Amino acid sequence: MEVRALRRPGSRTVIAIPNGPDWLDGTLDDFPDSALQDVDAVVHFASNGVSPQKTDWQTAVDINVSKSIAFIAAACKAGVPRILLSGSCFEFGVAAEEFDFIPADAPLRPQGPYAGSKAAFAVLAEAMAKTSDSEFVLLRPFHFYGEGQHPDNFWPALRKAALSGEDFDMTPGEQIRDYQPVEETADSFLAALRHWPGKKGTMHVANLGSGKPVQLKDFALHFWKKWDTKGRLRIGALPYRPNEVMRYVPEIEAP
Repeated sequence: MEVRALRRPGSRTVIAIPNGPDWLDGTLDDFPDSALQDVDAVVHFASNGVSPQKTDWQTAVDINVSKSIAFIAAACKAGVPRILLSGSCFEFGVAAEEFDFIPADAPLRPQGPYAGSKAAFAVLAEAMAKTSDSEFVLLRPFHFYGEGQHPDNFWPALRKAALSGEDFDMTPGEQIRDYQPVEETADSFLAALRHWPGKKGTMHVANLGSGKPVQLKDFALHFWKKWDTKGRLRIGALPYRPNEVMRYVPEIEAP
């Protein structure tokens, strides 16, 4: 599999990639003409405002909706047969608490500019798929973790404190999540390309996760013990976030 990847001018990957892709410098609305030539599939990961980074409504809509939809439309026009999109579990928003296991076709009730713009993008992409010659698939990862995450995300921050022997403050940790190593999440995207579930006239949507719900405090305790740190895991030292969704667990379709 040969990979051609678009990156912002001047940007670099967080983790070094041996034998990496053929990098093209550009943006969603200003990319080299060669970007979409002779391409078998487009995989769209670009997004603004991914937690814990902040964004505002105008920027989120501009990048996550307007420019992303324009890029996908350009891919369709160029005759790319397969369009693989990365969504987000946060598109479900407060609807997540209505389900023990959230089906992929659950209603979207997002909160905030990031989640709202991702949900809007998904709705527009589905509409585009109905009249396109390209086949669309959208995968919604839930809570993954691993190397390369923003240092302020939960798992990297937990690891940094543990390996430094520092105390780590967290909420009471009763939130129920589905945590999946990022390597497994990446494997799911590759599997979708190899065993394509899409077809013309519709957009196939699926959740990505481990299928193993866990309380946040148990997730933290597992790694805290694994890293054998000298610091203290201060469960309950922080309050929950406003409007915290306490259960985010996906329904996972059969392979």
